[in-house]
Order: sequence, then structure tokens, then C-alpha cells
Amino acid sequence: MSRLPEAGSAGAPASSVAPGTAWSLVLARGILALAMGLLVTFTADHSWALGGLALAIYALSGVPLLLAIRRDPLDAATRPLRLAHAVATLLVLVAALASLALPGSLLWIAIGFALVTGALELAAGLRGRGRVHAARDWVVAGGLTLLLGLALLLVPADLAQPFVGDEGNRGVLTSALFVAGLLGAWGVLLGVLLSISAVSLRGDARPAAASAPEPGA
Repeated sequence: MSRLPEAGSAGAPASSVAPGTAWSLVLARGILALAMGLLVTFTADHSWALGGLALAIYALSGVPLLLAIRRDPLDAATRPLRLAHAVATLLVLVAALASLALPGSLLWIAIGFALVTGALELAAGLRGRGRVHAARDWVVAGGLTLLLGLALLLVPADLAQPFVGDEGNRGVLTSALFVAGLLGAWGVLLGVLLSISAVSLRGDARPAAASAPEPGA
């Protein structure tokens, strides 16, 4: 990936957080997304409680989102959208934990989370195109989260469909199973995307650091 022009030069886009620190914040969010996805993947009982715990784990990513905004003095155009995205993500932490006591509420919490945060991140990415280093990643991540919300809208709130497997095993397809499964799949996809983005940002930071003038030079 080519280096962005220096901030302040003619026609230069503003970089969202210095690449030297940005990659670690993106990676932290990616790790939380992967932790969410892997928890669902390797847990057999896809219950409302599992879905609520998984969503709460990802909602901790509001912290690195806020840190990224705090360290970004350049991009005022996307700051309100990114701040709203970070705050909404942290609020979901409270809602997801509350859903452990009100299991059926998780479906609506997850739908609201996906549609609101997805729209905010997508809007920030579209507004920051050509100015912000990570705008393309925001567009992809926001679009992926919106797709999660649309998929969750298709899940019936009271689904309980008995089935018989190929080997005669009986089970029940429930709303909780679909919600937890969708959250887990989304977490894995988002986590991989963010991890790749973090590696790319770290690679960009190395030549930038090497070309930086020595103090006092």
C-alpha cells in the first residue's frame, strides 16, 4: 500500500490517527470481533445467553474506537459520525448484558446495534473517502454490519421448528440459534477484515517512521 501524502500538503488527505498507533487500535477491535466469532463457533449450545455474551464481548471495541477519535486531530468531517459509532457500540455492552435477564430481547438489541452502528460507520467511510486512510475499511465494515442487521430482520422472534437430522438426531431450530450463529459468522468476517487492515497499517507505518527526520536535524 502506498504512503499517504504528508498532512497539510497540497491535495493531501488527512490521515485518521497516525499509522504508528492506528494499527494497534484496529487490531484490538479485530481481536474482539474474532473472540466473539470463535466463542460462538466453538460453543455447541447457541442460546440467548451465548448470543448476549458474544455481543457484549464485541461491544468492548467501543473503547479502541473512542481512543482512535481522541488521537485524531485532523479529520473533523467524520468525527461526529465516528463518535456516535463508538458511543452506540459501548451502549450495546449494557444492553447485551441486560439481555441475559431478558433473553428474547437480544434479537431486537442485535438488530438495533447492527443497523445503527453499521449505518454510522458506512456514512463515516463515505464522508472520509479521499481524506482518511481507513475510509475504505469503514465502508466495508459498515456495509457488512448493515447486512447483519438485514439478515437478523428475517429471523422470526418466536421460531421453534423441530427437525430430524440425517442420522435420526432430533433438534429444534430456534431464534436464539440463528441470532447467535449470525453474530458469530459476522464476528469472524469482521475480525479477519480488521486484522488484515491492521497489518496493512503497520506496514505503512514502518516506511513513514524510517523517513521521519531525526530530532534536532
